[in-house]
Amino acid sequence: MAMALSGSDSVIGLQTLHRDLINLAESRLPNIERLLAELEARVEDFRILLDRRPKNDKSRQQLSSGSVIIDENEYTINDEFKQETIQLADALDLDELDAARLYIQAQENANTLDRSSLASSIILFHQRRQYLLDCLRLTFQAAENPEVDEDAVRPFREFVSLVLQAQDGRPQSGSLYWKKCFKEMEDIEKMLQQVTDRVQGMAITGQLQSPEFMEIMDLQRTSLMKQHEALGAILYYLVKANHTNLDDFRTLLARLKTVERYDALLIHYLPVLTSSINQFAASENSCSLQEARSINDVIVTAKDHDGWAMRNFQAATKTLWLSEYSGRFIDSRGLAPGADDEKEADARSNAFMDALRDGGFQFLLCTSRDVKNEMWLDPLRSGFTAFLTRDTPALQADPFTASMFLQDILMKQLQGFGEAFITNMPDTLRRLKFEEDEQRRRLQGLMQLRPDEYELHLERFLLLLAYAYEGCPDAADAFWTDPDGNLFGFLQWASQRQSTPRVAGFCMMLRALSEGGTCADSAHKFLLGDSSITPVKMRRTSPLGWHHVLSELEFYSSTIRDRPALQQSKAQGELVEPESAMMLECYLRLLAHVCKESPMARAWFLTHDTFHVHEHLLLLCGSSIESRLRACAFTALAALLTDKDREVGDNLWSALDAWISGGALSALLGPRAPPNQANPAMNEQVIFESISMGYEEPAAFLELLQVLIIPAADDYQLSDGLPFPESLGSAYRMPGIDPYVDFVLGRVFATKSLETVDILQLRILRYNCLRFAVTCLSSFNESLVAFAHHANVSVDTAIQTSSLATYARIHPFARVMEWFFNDRVIIALFDMARQDLKEVTEADTDSPLILGLIHSIRAIDLVMALQSTYFDIVRPIVKLQSATRKATVADSSLASFEDAVLNNIDVITNLALYCGAAHQELAVVSLQLLQRFSSSRKLTAPPPAGRRLTDKSRLISALERNNEVESISRSLTAEVSLDEAELEQGPLAPGVVIKQHLLAFLNTCLETVTDRPTIAHLLLGFACQPHGIDINPDGLFPSNTSLFHAILRLVVNCPLGDVASMVSWLATIKSGGLQLLQKLWRAQISAYLVIPELREGEFLFAMWIQQPIIDLDSLWDGKAFHEGDFFLSSSSTACSEFLRQRTAFLDYVSTELRAVSESSMATLKDRIQQTLLGSARLLDGREIQCATIFDFTDFLRFEMIEGISMPQSRFYTVNDFDSCRDDTILSGSYNMSLVEQLLALRENELRKNNQLHSPADEQQLNADMHNLVQCMLANNNRLALQVAHLATLRAWCQLVIVFVENCPMEAAHNESFILQALQVVLSRLERSYVEDMEVALLLAQLGRTLLQHTDLFTVQGGEVGVIDVTNDRYNQLFRTALIGIQHPDAAVPLREVCCMICHDYLRRMSSSKRLGSARTHALQSIKATGGRLIEVLCDDAYAGEGPCRVAALFLLSAIVGVSNQESTKEVLEALGGFNFIQVVVDNIKNIPVEVQESQDSAQLLSFYTAGLTLLLRISQSRHGASQVMNAGLFNAIRESGLFAADPDIGLDIDNPAALKVYFKLLLDIIHIINAIVLSRGQQNDQTLAQARHFLQEYRSTSMSIFKRSAKIGQVNEVGIARDPNEELLEQLVDQFTVLIAASSFLESEAPRESREVHQQVFT
Repeated sequence: MAMALSGSDSVIGLQTLHRDLINLAESRLPNIERLLAELEARVEDFRILLDRRPKNDKSRQQLSSGSVIIDENEYTINDEFKQETIQLADALDLDELDAARLYIQAQENANTLDRSSLASSIILFHQRRQYLLDCLRLTFQAAENPEVDEDAVRPFREFVSLVLQAQDGRPQSGSLYWKKCFKEMEDIEKMLQQVTDRVQGMAITGQLQSPEFMEIMDLQRTSLMKQHEALGAILYYLVKANHTNLDDFRTLLARLKTVERYDALLIHYLPVLTSSINQFAASENSCSLQEARSINDVIVTAKDHDGWAMRNFQAATKTLWLSEYSGRFIDSRGLAPGADDEKEADARSNAFMDALRDGGFQFLLCTSRDVKNEMWLDPLRSGFTAFLTRDTPALQADPFTASMFLQDILMKQLQGFGEAFITNMPDTLRRLKFEEDEQRRRLQGLMQLRPDEYELHLERFLLLLAYAYEGCPDAADAFWTDPDGNLFGFLQWASQRQSTPRVAGFCMMLRALSEGGTCADSAHKFLLGDSSITPVKMRRTSPLGWHHVLSELEFYSSTIRDRPALQQSKAQGELVEPESAMMLECYLRLLAHVCKESPMARAWFLTHDTFHVHEHLLLLCGSSIESRLRACAFTALAALLTDKDREVGDNLWSALDAWISGGALSALLGPRAPPNQANPAMNEQVIFESISMGYEEPAAFLELLQVLIIPAADDYQLSDGLPFPESLGSAYRMPGIDPYVDFVLGRVFATKSLETVDILQLRILRYNCLRFAVTCLSSFNESLVAFAHHANVSVDTAIQTSSLATYARIHPFARVMEWFFNDRVIIALFDMARQDLKEVTEADTDSPLILGLIHSIRAIDLVMALQSTYFDIVRPIVKLQSATRKATVADSSLASFEDAVLNNIDVITNLALYCGAAHQELAVVSLQLLQRFSSSRKLTAPPPAGRRLTDKSRLISALERNNEVESISRSLTAEVSLDEAELEQGPLAPGVVIKQHLLAFLNTCLETVTDRPTIAHLLLGFACQPHGIDINPDGLFPSNTSLFHAILRLVVNCPLGDVASMVSWLATIKSGGLQLLQKLWRAQISAYLVIPELREGEFLFAMWIQQPIIDLDSLWDGKAFHEGDFFLSSSSTACSEFLRQRTAFLDYVSTELRAVSESSMATLKDRIQQTLLGSARLLDGREIQCATIFDFTDFLRFEMIEGISMPQSRFYTVNDFDSCRDDTILSGSYNMSLVEQLLALRENELRKNNQLHSPADEQQLNADMHNLVQCMLANNNRLALQVAHLATLRAWCQLVIVFVENCPMEAAHNESFILQALQVVLSRLERSYVEDMEVALLLAQLGRTLLQHTDLFTVQGGEVGVIDVTNDRYNQLFRTALIGIQHPDAAVPLREVCCMICHDYLRRMSSSKRLGSARTHALQSIKATGGRLIEVLCDDAYAGEGPCRVAALFLLSAIVGVSNQESTKEVLEALGGFNFIQVVVDNIKNIPVEVQESQDSAQLLSFYTAGLTLLLRISQSRHGASQVMNAGLFNAIRESGLFAADPDIGLDIDNPAALKVYFKLLLDIIHIINAIVLSRGQQNDQTLAQARHFLQEYRSTSMSIFKRSAKIGQVNEVGIARDPNEELLEQLVDQFTVLIAASSFLESEAPRESREVHQQVFT
């Protein structure tokens, strides 16, 4: 290859191009212009694709020099580089300099691929070649697509011309490119031989082969085969597009003559061979008659010495050529003048017959067999093919799997061959039938009738058509659309006078031609013909039709019915001769196929007047016929049940159960019945034992049971009925289908599957068993139990079953659940769930392997989800029938299914690997089960106590055990990347679905366990330690290739919508990714690793810049917020998810800003601060304008509407649906699935109670139900949006608070910022009191923070106008907070915050002398409430909750303080009027007792402190002091006993600072006493007397405090100890001193003479 090689980006680009081309082929590509642009950019790559420069000495010498120039860069290379580059050149036969370039590029990918640089180079080389070849093949395919119009294919044809350079006027350019491709195929064959020789040589010499070497050899072999296959298809398209000439065909023939063995490489040449024959054999435009005759001589009349190496391959080529070549001579068009047309026709016919005798059809049949991947066993076709190709050698290499495109091409070519043979050589076709019939008659006359003694060419042709048209209903439609055409005529001709082998071939062909509803209906009409049953004697000569099939069934069933009972028990094989058995098998398989595909055919059979097909089929099954015939009968019965209704299903259940128990057979056979018919239970076991033998019969019976167990079409919504008659089997056992469940899970799944050797049979059997079990589990409606207990509906009346208890008891759910706790079933289940990843990756999505794997995972998921219902509800009901129930099969040692999971914990590795196995449904169910595991407390519980410290969670240990974590993370990383193609395809794109489930799984992991390592941490790229996480320096995290970084890139790069509208699925992905990151940066276990990583990636700035600003006209999934059906569509989801991602991001900004401030990162903090203010500075120094923090209040424009009131109905009430609420998802929301089920139950109840009297009632009920569902859906969406809206507001408020607290600015800028934030608060706060109290609380909290961080009274520069604006804003906030306090619906937290706002505002004003007028206005606002404010505050302080009591007291204190400053008595009088002062004073009495008894002494002490503060404020005025005194302050102090306590002990409370608390209480009280004494003055003798009495009464307490303060007696070994309460003691001493002095206590205690002396001394 000419080295235009690029690195991994080139491969990724090719992968994207390849995916786009596949989507184009599948009609799933919405943007074809982008694809064309991608193709045009790679024209040169396609041109030089095959120009590979081989090894040469000059390049090797330059490499040996130690210096090479690669892409204009000079590299100095070491010996290791030289050695590995030379090895690479030898391995790929590549120019050494090109190998060096490739090696350098591969070094970048070695870590990603987890391979050595040499291995990565080989992988990269083959990946790029393979992708280029596949892209080129797909482009040629698009250019030659006959199913689209000319305008659609024209751009691709033009691109092909560019690649071929045909537009340059070179007519041979296509031929030249064909030759290059052809030469490359030969080179690949040589490379494959070299790989094989190298491996064999090392094996022969005994050299040790490393695992990487064998892996690379296998990879090369696989990739080269795929490249060879793609080149064969490219050659095919080049021929088909007429880019080649006759010489190219001759070159091809010359090459094919030399092929010596039949292998996959030869099959790759067949597309170009068949297309060349199509091009040159029949078309005169591409090849003249003379040229065609020359080719005919080469192919048909070649001499032995010029013959082909493979005779049967030559014969196949002859048949292909002659079928097309004969088209030239229809109506003598191609004959030369004077030529004998009959003679030439005979010659061609003879040549064709000779080719058939040489094995032409056998070769084509072998090719069809080997190309068609038989994922599902078809024993009849496999056996018939083997019989018809018994003399043909098999593939001489390992079995290969042909790509779907090769299958499609070859089958289309075989279709063309079949049509050409039928149309161009009808005489030869008739000759085949005539000669075979003659041979058969001759052998019959000789009594030697054996099919292998005469040729079966016509049967081979029929089987060839069956292979060709299988899975191609559009092509098969050509047989049915023209009744006068050759193809339909061929069907009529072939259906007549058939021998047994021909019946088999014809039936197989007809099955292939009847796929799809349209073709199946046509086949049914074809087979219908005369519907009367033909007499037995005529059945061999009449055309094949339903009447013929029914005649055969009637004949054999009558044979059974009329045969004596003794003969019934003889060995198998006596029913009919072997040929008849084959014919009957073909009829039954045809019947099954057509009935499954055609509703018309099913209806005809089920409603036939005289022939009850199911009875004859069951009768056939009850005889000693071959197991395969019984399997065919079961398959036919299953087909009749396709899309069954309840009546059909119940009837067949009854017939089947009667057959198994022997009752029906007894009735049909009468006295000839075998004697053991009297014991139904024994018959049941005998039949089940018989059916379980072999493979085909149990597989077919499982298929029948699966169709029977599927609920009828009208039962899917509610699943309230049983899929079988309620009394089934009640005549001889417990009613229900437990014996069938035991057969499926006990006999087949748990026993037989463990004994089956054939891997494909094993997978099919297990898949059928699991499909049956999953259907049984998923069809059980556990909601009916909840409805019975909580809903206002009679469930027993409403459901189809006689009662809910009967439903729970008889439904197969219980028995299936019991079996899933059986040890053998668990072994088989987890064995099915553990499959080799390589096989899984290479398997087709609809293969038994993948389907069985999916159902095994679903079964585990369902069992875990439903086990609580089973254990708590269903099993107790079932145990009521324990006396007659079968023996328990569950393992009693399993308390829950989690125990079984723990015993097979390694399955978690398989599940994680399946997520990247390129099967969407498998990845989704695996992620769902992983999510289930992650949400299980039992599975995620920490290791038991006593285990070693190195032990980890078993989930983590299981993932780490096989060293698969990095490979799993890489595969998940690939799934996380979002490309443009997925954006175009939308939410149904496979990658999008996987991303959503992956994010859900990871989020669930982190939600369930927040303080310990989880598997989410492990998969994200962290190293999990026993008690934390770390970063492995050798892992994926340091190189930014971990899943964490992939999700980070997804979050940053994922758009929220397109240019026109926000898109819900994009917003969901972005929101899910951000919420995942949020859990990581919030959790203590991961924050220290994640936050620096996000910071290093400039996450904050990248996300801030791209955040869109929304408004009311913004579109959400095409709808604006104000549109009427906004909440009935996904538009509300788009808006909710947008707000969730905004919430998470704002939370990160707050977290980062706080972390940066704590770490003193001044530069980074300045960048963040400027970004939040609207100017983002990037790393390169550029500054760009962006949204400010206030622009992110855009969401506040969305006014949350009130919930839609539920419509009233006479048929139900809204309260009936309370049982449908689902608070686990969203508090207050309804589970719409439960709502619809409950409505269906209610409708059933009304019908059964005859409450729907007329069609008008029916219409009204339907209308009411529709309206209710719409209202609930709208309310759910509205509630989700409201919650998201509130969360966003909370995050925004938090960010503003963090900004204010951590980002100091100049005074003017700070004031401006705060005023803007305050304006946001004021614009909505008062209104939110009415609309949403939670919003009001958030805004009020923000308002308080803003108030705390501003200076109300000084502004930079002292501008009076600015001061007035500021004061006005805060005065408005104050007034709004007053309204909030008084609002009747205000919750306690809101009143608390409003109280603190008012308190802070008043406190700040009271400390300023400049704002007397503002203080006056504030007091007027308080007075304007008319006493309502004081009343509310008193009520809150007296009977409020928690902190609200304290806040109310603090606000009352502030109000009293302002009142004192303004010298007004209204407030004090109001407090007195409410008797509140008395209440506060009386509270002092209870302080010691309540503090000692309280569980939360700190909060209670805060309350008492606030109360004492209020009393202090009141006491600071003369009028207030009088009121406090009159309230009995000193009596309250005396009764409390506070001052009577020992100052060295304090109060007996549970507080380490108990003594400090005690001193603080004493200090507060003494403050109050001093304030009263000072306020009332020296002239108030009563007050002074009470003060002196107080001092006298507590003299000892005061003396102890004085001594303690003076440190008298507090000496230890070191010296004088420092009292921790020294400051409080000093304050107490000061206050006691003041009280002593103010009350003249000392003077009153001393003798009069002393007082006089003292007065003289101190005058």
